Amino acid sequence: MVPRSGPAALAAGLMLAAAVPTWSQPAPTPTPQVGGLEQLARSKEAMVGRLLAQSILASRIRTADNPELLALLDQARQAFDNGRAHLADGNAGAANDAFDTALKAMHQARKGLAVDGANAVELNTRFNNLLKSIESLQGSYRSRRGAAGGKGSAPDEAFEAMVQRARRDAAEGRLEQAVDLLRETEAKLMTAIQTQIGSATLHYTEALDSPDQIFRHELSRNRGFAELVPLAIEQLNPPPAQRQALDEQLARNLALRQFAESEAAAQRFDSAITTLRQGTERIQALLERSGVSMSKAMKE
Repeated sequence: MVPRSGPAALAAGLMLAAAVPTWSQPAPTPTPQVGGLEQLARSKEAMVGRLLAQSILASRIRTADNPELLALLDQARQAFDNGRAHLADGNAGAANDAFDTALKAMHQARKGLAVDGANAVELNTRFNNLLKSIESLQGSYRSRRGAAGGKGSAPDEAFEAMVQRARRDAAEGRLEQAVDLLRETEAKLMTAIQTQIGSATLHYTEALDSPDQIFRHELSRNRGFAELVPLAIEQLNPPPAQRQALDEQLARNLALRQFAESEAAAQRFDSAITTLRQGTERIQALLERSGVSMSKAMKE
């Protein structure tokens, strides 16, 4: 049976792979209601969580060896935990106040950090690399939307607005904020593309009734998992031996894929499909050994 999830779902997860502290994970809470004070509190919860767990600001505070800044970081963490506890109790007003306290502490810590020349160069490099990644993702998002005959460009406009806001932050010297915003944009784009692919898969499963269609589906899966390898290497930083094994398997997989395509062109679909599946399974096994967690549905 053709899966309803696959490499796209895994790619979205990889964008946030690498160990995130326990306190930054969303706590089990009641299902939020749309709108109102609770929605505002949950938006702030996500914002503060990102600042504490993934932002360059938090990383710089931890390595600054400045007791005052570390105290502000601890204050922000405590306020964040308090806000989550208030949300769990259904007290959205108190949660908002707690998250505001956390944001204020992080803002004070930001002012206490001087952006030196070396750090500015590093931030600029990250900013430019993220811009390139987002431009590529935007192209993929737009092409998939066009191929699916999708209407409306509100999400695309929202992504572009975030990019422009990040550009303004960078131009005005707020490099940490600019990079954090681009990271958020990148993650949201990946999620949007995942949704597109998932929706397309639901329609596609109904049409898998011929060897040619099954071959094309397996070809798409193989390419998708192959595209995850560079992302896994970047995000999970596996040991050198596993990194080399992944690179070597990519090369072997390309040869297998080319052979499968030639078999399909000769109408030998059984051979083509079997070859593709073998290549995909080998990549999946290497990804798992490198630290990528895959559900049964992803591998089928």
